[in-house]
Amino acid sequence: MTTSNVATTWWQTITNHQLPVCVMSPMVDQSELAFRQLCRKHNPNILCYTPMLHAKRFVADKTYRENFFQTCPSDRPLLAQFCGNEAKVVVQAAKLIQHLVDGIDLNLGCPENIAKKGNYGAFLLSDPTHIIDMVKQMVLELDVPVTCKIRLMPSGHHIPLERRGLAGTIEMCQQLEQVGCSMICVHARDRHNKGPKTHDSDWNALKTIADCLTIPVVANGNIASYQDVLNCYNQTGCAGVMSAEALLCDPTLFSKGWQRCRKETKEEKEHDIGPPHLLSTDVAMDYLDQAVEYPPPDFLKVVKPHLYRMLYSLLVMEEMGERGERGEPGKGDKEEKEFVSLEQKLQVARDLASCRAVVEECATLEATLSVDVQQSLKLGWYRRHFRRTSKKKRHGGGEGVVDHLGRKRKGNNGLTDQQLKQARKAKTRNWLNSGTRMN
Repeated sequence: MTTSNVATTWWQTITNHQLPVCVMSPMVDQSELAFRQLCRKHNPNILCYTPMLHAKRFVADKTYRENFFQTCPSDRPLLAQFCGNEAKVVVQAAKLIQHLVDGIDLNLGCPENIAKKGNYGAFLLSDPTHIIDMVKQMVLELDVPVTCKIRLMPSGHHIPLERRGLAGTIEMCQQLEQVGCSMICVHARDRHNKGPKTHDSDWNALKTIADCLTIPVVANGNIASYQDVLNCYNQTGCAGVMSAEALLCDPTLFSKGWQRCRKETKEEKEHDIGPPHLLSTDVAMDYLDQAVEYPPPDFLKVVKPHLYRMLYSLLVMEEMGERGERGEPGKGDKEEKEFVSLEQKLQVARDLASCRAVVEECATLEATLSVDVQQSLKLGWYRRHFRRTSKKKRHGGGEGVVDHLGRKRKGNNGLTDQQLKQARKAKTRNWLNSGTRMN
């Protein structure tokens, strides 16, 4: 049997022959067991990744291994992702848990500075020959399939053709297939395309790559709804579609994929209604229950960022002057000094009970909103960088700055871009001081 046939059979087996396959991205401190189980409640067929695991630490540190690799019998299908630049070390790490997962993934997509410092992730793409040798050795020595998650290679005339742009990416993917890689996930952006200045992912490139390979290809980038999943699948022909940041905001994002193949309940048939609409606060409370059943390795670093992303729009509503029935103290009111916003309460939360209290307050606020507004708020954190400026504003006159929720925002109060940047950094430091990481 050829490599492609083996890969296809394995893929169909672990994904239960579903098309398109919905895939949860590997996310540092965020794709932990509790969150995976929450997402699986809304679509049991989701393919999940562990958070990125450092191969060298995984081999050397038993405590790190026990804390950061968590699973349970119902946590399948599951791929364990490792980062590293030495095949021997990655193989050693993978052998410790290969019997507990459906495959081992090599991280070739992390664009962060820490990956540059450690020479792993997307920075390994500058040496395709070394990557091919690593994957070949992993395939030979491991008992489970090996997969890779990559980004597009960067473009530029200063880069040699064999590792430049789409052509270089395709050539490397074909070599990966030849040495036995069973699946490739492609984030259709290069390592420079990240953060607030992120541009749309290149679905045309995904289609070209998928057409050039016979093993399954998973598409990653610009997936914020189940309709995006279908659009990407139809446009690219990829076997699976992955979501990351949007799934952090709305863990029910893939639920429509499950609803399409599940049977309607008796009540839904009798009353001709769809599945119940879940509020963001309901999902957040459910996540806390999962975190109790499957405790994350670090409460402050894992749980609080999840809540912040799920409830982002509700937490910042007061900051935008939309406090609903909670009221807003007047400028001369003594109570103004005592007012503590929901976001501040989450910042200072140190245990499960205080986090639940914040979610309950958010639920009270969310209950006052219409269903349409409740739905529009779900992806607030994902859309935080999606700013639209009117023509009038772009040409230097009048008002017209519109935020990610389609509302007019006030001007910058005379602050320069540098001052605004410093203010944002200060806000991030407050979160870091509270024990919360904001990526």
